[in-house]
Amino acid sequence: MKRPEQDHKTRVSGRVAGIIMRNRIVFIVLGLAVIIFPIVYYIVDTVQRNLFNEAAGRAYEVEHKYADFKRESDPEKKDALRKELDEMIQETIDRWAGYYAGSRARLIRTALNRETLMGAATPAADGEEAAPPAAEVNKAELATAVVADYTAIAIETPYSVSAPQALLQAAVFVQNIPSLFEDHAAGDPPAPDKVAEVIPESLKSDAGFELASYQDIALVLYRKLVELHPDSVHVPEALINIGAIEEAKQRYQEAALVYDRMEREFSNNDWTKVAINRKL
Repeated sequence: MKRPEQDHKTRVSGRVAGIIMRNRIVFIVLGLAVIIFPIVYYIVDTVQRNLFNEAAGRAYEVEHKYADFKRESDPEKKDALRKELDEMIQETIDRWAGYYAGSRARLIRTALNRETLMGAATPAADGEEAAPPAAEVNKAELATAVVADYTAIAIETPYSVSAPQALLQAAVFVQNIPSLFEDHAAGDPPAPDKVAEVIPESLKSDAGFELASYQDIALVLYRKLVELHPDSVHVPEALINIGAIEEAKQRYQEAALVYDRMEREFSNNDWTKVAINRKL
């Protein structure tokens, strides 16, 4: 005769077996997940590490080629290096957009284009005259390309420290386009609407006004920096520039509100001292 304890154990075992049988698919899936997840995680982690290492290596290669270009003094060799560098930059952007290598390649290209816009002549070898700037260069297109690269960095690497810095550089560059072309670059500057065209839609879609001037475009970029990267060290500089643009547009109340915000949120920042002086 079975004891009550044995009957209880038998009933419990039966119930457990029944639960397992009824839900065997679930238990099989969970078991496979326990086995497969660490394997998948290891594979993904390894692939990501390899990608980051490869991207870092590519960034070094581009940086090294750029350094060679900067050091070269022979005009013909420098031209050849520039062609190699341009190709390498584009290949890096195509392959590594969203990684440091892609962002660094874009920044190097903006530096090259800005040097061309500034009229940097090719260094001359001993006893030779410096080569004049290439006549076929369209400097208006170069200016829009600079803006396109800066704003692309902000979109492709939104969580990096490069993103707010690139937005700031884009805005400052756009503001300075008129003086840049007046002082350095030959020809007419790009029209504001052409500059606005190369800016990603997500950075300008909620502007609330037409981007009819360089100041309008810069204002949108400064505001987007403050909105997307409120903790960035570049926010105070963006705010002071927003206030200055509002003043230039004779919207003094809006400018005062910006300066008041700087006093509240960045009381010890040097840009806030400038803002206080502008309010006086």
